[in-house]
Amino acid sequence: MKNKFFLFCALNFFCVVHSYADPISQIVDELQTVEGYEKSSMGSLSDIDNLTSSLKDAMTKTNGWGQYKLQDFQSYGAGGANWSDVLNMAKSGGGSGALGQVMSGVSQEFPSNQPLINKVVTDSTTQNYYAEQSQTVVANRAAGQLDFNNIQKQIDQQSDLRKNVGQTTDLKSSVDLLSRNQIEGNMINLQLLRQITASNQQQALNTQGELNDEQLNANFLQKP
Repeated sequence: MKNKFFLFCALNFFCVVHSYADPISQIVDELQTVEGYEKSSMGSLSDIDNLTSSLKDAMTKTNGWGQYKLQDFQSYGAGGANWSDVLNMAKSGGGSGALGQVMSGVSQEFPSNQPLINKVVTDSTTQNYYAEQSQTVVANRAAGQLDFNNIQKQIDQQSDLRKNVGQTTDLKSSVDLLSRNQIEGNMINLQLLRQITASNQQQALNTQGELNDEQLNANFLQKP
């Protein structure tokens, strides 16, 4: 009876948490087999122990979905841990990480000439604004280009995981595959969030430029 109670508890728990038809049907069949053993008085203790062991394996074994074709498409690598580091890479013209390498190409296409700006514009606020604006533009272009180049790879990875949905053989494997798919989706959402926040930086700088112009105009009007 204790073995039967354990089997029923396990069935009820996984029915509430995850609705996987094939693995659940497999467990139901095993429970019905146990029921038949008891009703007919033909079931031996070893038969029930074998069924219990089989059910335990289906819920606890390791199947490797967490590491299956695992690729990191979200990391920007060295120098991309925070916004300040990203701007420093843009200022120096690139870096060794994935983002820094793309940034090197972008910086060469449209190099900023801060010394020339500082020579022509004497206002320090305007000088600082141009410096941060040019760095932000390079950082956003590089990040957008890098993420776009990885989109198809991420689609292919998701498609490969989807192909395995019907190949799982037990409840644990099905749950692990679902978790892996959810994690991949969450990583893509975080990647989108990072793009949005970077875009917000660009928009904020544009507004800052308007404020700087108003301040310069006010200073000009105040002059006798």
